[in-house]
Order: sequence, then structure tokens, then C-alpha cells
Amino acid sequence: MAKTETRVKVVFTKAGEAYSATQAYRLHDYIVLGGVTIYACKKVDPATMTCVGHPLTDTAYWDKFMDIADFKAAAEKATASANAAAKSATDAAGAANTAKTNADTAMEAANAAASAANTAKTNADTATGKANTAAAGAEKVNATITADNVLKVTDRTGAEKTLELVNQAEAATIKTELAGKFDKDSVVQEPGDAEDKVMSQKAVSYKLSDLTSCVNNVMSKTDFNLAMSSSFLRTNLCNQNAPDFKDGYFITPSGGLQANEATVTTGFIFFTKEMESLVCSVNGKLNTWNNIFIALYDINKNFISAKPANKNVVWQEGVAFARFSLQKGSTGLNHYQVEVGTEPTPYIEYGKADIKDIVKVTEKNIATGSVTSEKIATGSVTSEKIATGLIRKQIQINTSDSEIEILLKMKKAFDEGSYDVYWEHGTYTFSSVYQYMIDTLKWSWTMGLPIGNNCRYYFNGSTLISNGPSDEYSESRNILDCKASSQNYELHDGVLINNGGTYCVHDEGNGAEGFYKHVYDNMQMKYVKGSKTQYLSKCIGGGMGLNGLVLISRCIFDTNATAQDTSWHGPLHTEEKVNFKIVMTNCYFSKQGISIDSTFKDEDSVILEFANNSIKNGEIMSKNVTLYKFNNEIRNRT
Repeated sequence: MAKTETRVKVVFTKAGEAYSATQAYRLHDYIVLGGVTIYACKKVDPATMTCVGHPLTDTAYWDKFMDIADFKAAAEKATASANAAAKSATDAAGAANTAKTNADTAMEAANAAASAANTAKTNADTATGKANTAAAGAEKVNATITADNVLKVTDRTGAEKTLELVNQAEAATIKTELAGKFDKDSVVQEPGDAEDKVMSQKAVSYKLSDLTSCVNNVMSKTDFNLAMSSSFLRTNLCNQNAPDFKDGYFITPSGGLQANEATVTTGFIFFTKEMESLVCSVNGKLNTWNNIFIALYDINKNFISAKPANKNVVWQEGVAFARFSLQKGSTGLNHYQVEVGTEPTPYIEYGKADIKDIVKVTEKNIATGSVTSEKIATGSVTSEKIATGLIRKQIQINTSDSEIEILLKMKKAFDEGSYDVYWEHGTYTFSSVYQYMIDTLKWSWTMGLPIGNNCRYYFNGSTLISNGPSDEYSESRNILDCKASSQNYELHDGVLINNGGTYCVHDEGNGAEGFYKHVYDNMQMKYVKGSKTQYLSKCIGGGMGLNGLVLISRCIFDTNATAQDTSWHGPLHTEEKVNFKIVMTNCYFSKQGISIDSTFKDEDSVILEFANNSIKNGEIMSKNVTLYKFNNEIRNRT
């Protein structure tokens, strides 16, 4: 597999102006001490993804990112020196003025002394001499600034002292560099590679929020490697709490969002070459609509292409993100799931990992290699699993259960998938439960105990009777209903009686793409015509998926309606190739037989194998259906 390169731009987040030993710092948080020293967090503990309790002196976790203390100290020192020099000059000028004043005073005193008494002349001459000396000294005092920006001070003795000052250019540079940290031109709103600019708090917060939304949609590298390297781990990548998750919208073919209360759209989900393909589902089943879409985007979230959301999507060059439109669940549950693979698996909560419920540990699997030493070494196959014989869940339905309790057990198996449902032998009548389906579960199109999603049902000879509370339910009332899903199911050893409803079993593949298998073994079905019986009414009725297999063996079909005992129509609203097969063997038909009532394309492959059944000519075929029949004759039911 070719190596890929991922480039990530990093922004820093200010975490305060003082260090706290109890604070949880994140990677690339920084602290500003005293306004001059910046420490940046460069490492976090893997378990918490934070840095707690590591002091700033711990260079494994902190990096002294910037320190302008020396620069500041030099500037302050230069300023202090300049101020001191200025003060010395001022002091020197003051001394000169003082000396001049003293000289004037001495002169006046001398004149006064001469006038007062000639005898004081000598003293006056002495005083005058001193005054002259002082005046001469005062004339020597001077303070100048040279062309080299040096302050030069001369004292009364003629000695010189100098002090080098900061020139205007250097002062301007300092001012510019300091201003560059804070002025508008140096504070930018977008990340980049410049070394002399900083980002505003608003821009940093926005980019961190954007990065967080990406991180929320990506599992850890460890989880991803496990999901990629193991056939028995799965994860859900759809975060319904992500800020870019849109309820009431779907993706159009051009990548835009269009309002529709019956749909949702996921946030941006990372999609890498190693994932190969992603598939979305609702309550463990593919979308059935083909007019909502999956959109692919590049690393900057620019739209690349879209395809219908009722299929999986394959990674292509340049793709970094994907968004998925999903139709809301008809059962009232909205278990949205996006996962690595080509076929949906039972729902699991976002952020969790689970073992795929696909391993059956039997002698046959061991013989065929499904159980290997490698799988035992990795823990996917254990002695406990071998002892139990299978990795599946179980539900027990009892004769003491109420109608609603039975419905909820069947719904749990349907929603979660891969259950074996065992019925205690007895007779079960369903009537009031249909009102619960309408009022509480908000089912309206078809109603019945839900079946499918890779479940198996063992009725143990039990009889299930459907009596609608009134005729208004007859056009949508079934005993068992796969809820327009093409997922696998098996029915064994049961008796189904529908009085005046639609079907004993609603077998609807709904044109879905994935392969599925429906098994009917030793089932007895009876449809009794009611006052509002419609042309659809029969023992088994429904439609095909694109790729399906229906196996019916040792079953009895009994009806007094005018329609066939069983029928299937072809996939609706699709131009794709159909590969479908129905095998009916050793079955008893009281009257009508089977009907396949759609016209198929020349390239479709639709096959009916009809053998050893108790009817002579009980099949009605449409165009382009291949029929294999033999050894069918009318027999008495005993």
C-alpha cells in the first residue's frame, strides 16, 4: 500500500498568564509569564490527552517558546542611562548657575568691602581672585550630544565623561517590533507561514472549533488500526451531536443541502484510502430512497462528487471527507450509522467498538477454516464461544407475555439484529397491538410483528392469529412484516392465520442492492377473506430486492381469497440489473399457487424453481422469468 502524506497546520491557544499544577493543558496551549516569557505545551499524556502536574521546568512537556526579558531589560537599561545622563547635565548646568551666583555675590561683597573700608581691600582682592577662579571653572562646564549620539559632559576641572545613547533608528526599530506584536497589520485572521504575525483570538477560536469538528468525526489511530486489521471489530462514525449534523436536510446531486423533514445529513466524516469504502444505514438497514445522496469532499471541504445514498461509497483520489444523507427510520427509532465496509451491520452507538456478530463456531466452521488458530490467538474465537456453539443473542417469547410485550421483544430483535427468537408453544392472538403500532410507534404503511435484520424465528409449532380491532386496519395489517427491509431472516415451524388483513407475511425487499436470503421452513399459513379484502390479500406477498434468494420448503398455503397464495413484484424505481431466485419445494397449495407479476429487462436474471409441490399449474409468470418445474401434481392434504 502506497504511503500517504498528511499535512496539518497547528495553531496555539493561550491558556493563561500563570501556571497551575492542577490545570489540564492541551497540546499547543501556551502560558505568558510576566508579559515577556512564553511557554508552549509540546506533549500530553496519552491516557488523558492533557498535561497535568508537569512544571514549566519539565522540558519534556514544555518548551520556552519566546523570552523577551533580556530585550526588555536592555531597553530599560538604555533608557535609565539616558535619564541618568540627562540628570547629570542638568546637575552640571545647575552647578554652573550656582557658581555664577556665588561669583556675583562675592563681587558685590568685595565692592561693599572696598567701599566700606580700604582696609578690607586685601580681603576683597582675595575674594575677587576666588570669584575669578570660580567663573573660569564655570566656563569650562559643558554638556553636548555628538553626531554619533554620544552624550559628552565636561566638569569644572576639564575632565570629560561620555554616555552612548540609543539612536532614533534603533528606537524606531524597537517600537516597530513591539508594535508588530499588537497592531492591526500584524494581527491576522487566517493561519499561515509568516514568522512576524500572530492570529487574533477570534480567528484562533474559529479554527480550533473547525478542528474540533473534524476530530469529533475521527476515531483514534489505535481504534482505526483495529477496525482495519480485524474482521470482527466495527465502529459507528456518525456523531449525531456534531455541530455540522443537519436534521431535516438531505444532500442533492450537486452537493447542496435541501430541506426535508424525513431526512438527516451527517457531519463531515474523515474518509481515507485505507478505509476503502463506507456504508450508511438506519436501524441496521440501507436507505431505500435513491434520490438522496452521499457527497465527497477534498481536504478543504470543497465538493467533489455525489452518488445515491442507498449504496456504499468507494474512496477515490483527492477525497478527505464524506457526508451522508439518511432517511429517518419508519419504526420511530433513528439509529443512524456510518461504518467501514460495503454492507451495513447492526447499530452500535457512536464512539464505541463491538465484535461483529458473524462467527458461528461449529465443527463445520472449524473444518472449513472459519475457526483458525490465528483467530483463537487474537481472541475472536475463545473456549467460551466454542462451548456455547455460536456468537448470537437470544430472546424468549412466552405465552404469558402480553401483545405489546411480544411486539417490543420482536422489535428489539429487529432493531439490534442477529437474534435467535424462541417462542413457547401455544396460541397467540394479536388485535389491540395494532393500535399501539399506530399511536406509539407511528407506523402507518404496513403493520405487523417486525422480522429481519439477520434474525431467526423458531415458533415451536405455535399458532399466531391476527384479528384486526376493526376493518379500517385490513389494508395494512399483517402478522409478520419485514418493514421494507432486505435483511436476512428465517421462519421455522409455525402456524400463521390472518383474518381479513393483508398478508400472513409481508416479504418486501424494496429494491435494495445488498444480497439477502429469506427462509420459510415447515410453516403453515392461512388467509381468511374479510369484508374489506383487497386484491393484495394472500399468505405471502411483497417485492424483490436487486439480489435475493427466497427458499420455501415443506410449507402449507391455504386461502379463500381471489389472489394467488403467494406473489412477488419486481424492484421498483430502478434500472439496475436484477438477480433474484425463488425456490419452492414440497409445498401444499389449496388453490392458487405463486405469481411473479412484473416485467423484467432482458439482462435481468429472475428464476423460479418449482418442484414436488401439490399443484399442477399454479404459477403465473411475467416476461423474462426463467421457470424450472417438475414433479408437481395435485395431492390431498393429510
